Amino acid sequence: MKLTKRCPVCNKICEVIDESLISATNSIITKYQCGHIRIRRQLVAKDFDLTSEDGKKPFQYQLDGAAWAIRNGVRVLLADEQGVGKTLQAFLVAKSDPGEFLPFIIVCKASLKTQMSQEGYRWCEFATQEISSNDDLIVPGLDGYIIGYDSLVHSEFKNKRGKQITRGIEDLDAILEKIKPRLIVLDECQKVKNKEAKVTRRVQELARKVPYIMALSGTPIENNGREYFPVLNMVVPEKVNNENNFVSRWFDTYWSGYQQKVGGIRDIKAWKNFTQNFILRRTRKEVLPDLPPVDRRFMFEELGEKVEEAYKATFKEFQDFYYYGGGDKFQRDGNILAYLSKMRHITGIAKIPGTVDLVQDFLDNTDRKIVIFTHHIDVAQELVSRIAQFHPQIVYVPSPIDPSKLDKFRQDPDARVLVGNTISLGTGHNLQVASECILMEREWNPSKEEQAEGRLPRPGQTADKITATYMTAVGTVDEYFATIVEKKRGIMSSTLDGAEYKWDESSMIKELAEVLASKGGQKWGW
Repeated sequence: MKLTKRCPVCNKICEVIDESLISATNSIITKYQCGHIRIRRQLVAKDFDLTSEDGKKPFQYQLDGAAWAIRNGVRVLLADEQGVGKTLQAFLVAKSDPGEFLPFIIVCKASLKTQMSQEGYRWCEFATQEISSNDDLIVPGLDGYIIGYDSLVHSEFKNKRGKQITRGIEDLDAILEKIKPRLIVLDECQKVKNKEAKVTRRVQELARKVPYIMALSGTPIENNGREYFPVLNMVVPEKVNNENNFVSRWFDTYWSGYQQKVGGIRDIKAWKNFTQNFILRRTRKEVLPDLPPVDRRFMFEELGEKVEEAYKATFKEFQDFYYYGGGDKFQRDGNILAYLSKMRHITGIAKIPGTVDLVQDFLDNTDRKIVIFTHHIDVAQELVSRIAQFHPQIVYVPSPIDPSKLDKFRQDPDARVLVGNTISLGTGHNLQVASECILMEREWNPSKEEQAEGRLPRPGQTADKITATYMTAVGTVDEYFATIVEKKRGIMSSTLDGAEYKWDESSMIKELAEVLASKGGQKWGW
């Protein structure tokens, strides 16, 4: 199944032979192969004046990317390298003209649905809902809706106990009729590279129902040029509508010994000219001048069912002790810290799956190295065990640190992942071979985290700029601590002109305990 473009006059399936812009009227004239002409208004990028909930602003290249998408009718593939920030550019487009682009639907990996929801609110105050099946009660009038790729494939089966289980969305049209989306955002669109897959056919159903599509992927093709076809056919069906013609025109082919195989792009210059209005690709190196020395990002994770029960029980104990517990100040402070530490440990366990997914995506989409800072030994060991299943060359350096293992990480090009303790690994070691790090578990003193980040941008650093991702469990001690820290950073940077802020660990813990006791149960209606 493929998407084709029909002439709006005669309704014949045909290709576009020419497009031109009339500046005076800001209109685009499209000439079709059948001889008919269509005139439509060009979307204009409005001024993007946006500040996130925690006081950050988009980088200039992100503003430029959103403006480019709007100039080209928001039927585009944004192929910026991983870590450059493609999702925010989609949010910027949606925010630029709510009447034109809202509501939107984001289709993404199931593990990223919460992340999308959090980022949409943090940057644009978008109210969104996650949808998993036709049984979900859809809230009308929201800004956006988030669907996992897995939910698009409906399945019914019996579990080990013989109970009938239903998963996914069976009637997609019913959901689309309720939402009436204007914009579809396909995150990691390489998920629909296989034209025969069920998920690809369901995404095509979505694409037929909306005027605007933004496909996002740092690696839109992973094996051969044919993988471009399903996505580009959805984005620009008038230009990419016949798979065989598309492949023979743009890609090399070769005989593998038993069948004809498709290779890479035959003429890069001609390809760039052909795709300049619907594919934008920028590497991290190209946008480096816009990035700060350390670019902090937050990856939001939901607690799993079993972990959530353990966290809720510990939080309730903490809340009861905070309001009704006795003892002298020293004993009381010690007990509060013990409860906070236990909750931190539980959230560390909860963030293992999300961290594993993030590392796998990093390895698949880049050729760089990454460092993961942890706090608890059992969390680190479980993390290493899971990553080793797809990256056996992972280097783990528990305390005391073995220098030979660090040398292996620095010198072996295949050893691309290093895991160690935030305190011991984050002090006195040069990790400049890595361009990114993950702070998996928070330290009560942010200066210790900043010190760990500082191991990467050292003399000799090849990436020049560092991305530090903070894993954050939604609705937990993690999120409240992150909010406190980022607000203080924002205040101090504006009042001290970026001068270093001296963190007071005891006051941080006290403030965290106060906020957590009063607001920490809101996620569960307490």
